[in-house]
Amino acid sequence: MLRIIAGAMEYLEDNKGIIFFVFFFFGVSLIAGALLVRFMEAQQLAELNHAFLVLGETLGKQTEEPLLYSTSLLKASFQKNLGLLLLMWLWGYIWFGFPFVLLLMLYKGFSLGFTVSFLVCRWSAQGVLFALFAVLPHNLLFVPAFIGTAAGAGTYSLLKCRERFKDIYFDQKKHSTNHNFFIAVMFLLALLGSIVEAFVTPVFTRLVFLIF
Repeated sequence: MLRIIAGAMEYLEDNKGIIFFVFFFFGVSLIAGALLVRFMEAQQLAELNHAFLVLGETLGKQTEEPLLYSTSLLKASFQKNLGLLLLMWLWGYIWFGFPFVLLLMLYKGFSLGFTVSFLVCRWSAQGVLFALFAVLPHNLLFVPAFIGTAAGAGTYSLLKCRERFKDIYFDQKKHSTNHNFFIAVMFLLALLGSIVEAFVTPVFTRLVFLIF
């Protein structure tokens, strides 16, 4: 375990520049998603508000076996998030793949920023609690996984780009091994996020709706 952590930390240190860039890009996408709420029409906000209320009623009246419900949530979360990470990883092997990796980060950051902003703006105290207990827990794992995967894929894509246009050779075997090892750690982090989203977050979500 210590070897895995040490290897991941070394990879982060070697690529801290691009990690900072990806983190900054993610922050910009978060802000953009949050600002969009302020420019939405009243009817659109009302429809989202209704969907939020329906979600609360559904959680309150849930009759499905808890284990089956959590298992279905785990499957959906795994397919959605691990699918995006897999796309990032694959784009990293193409010399022009980095912009597409950033587009996937844009989607993740924008959707997260929009969700939190909507909850806080429309539901005040309840929205803040919902964001803290129903959105934050699993995203504490998902966000680092996405940033790490995007940075790793971007680094490898840029190396291939330099090799193509500047004839700068790099040891593909060594870099590929380190890259794939790091991405595997990020995938495990995302898997933990899916587990939290499926088995922990629903409990917090129901508590928030019961409080209010």
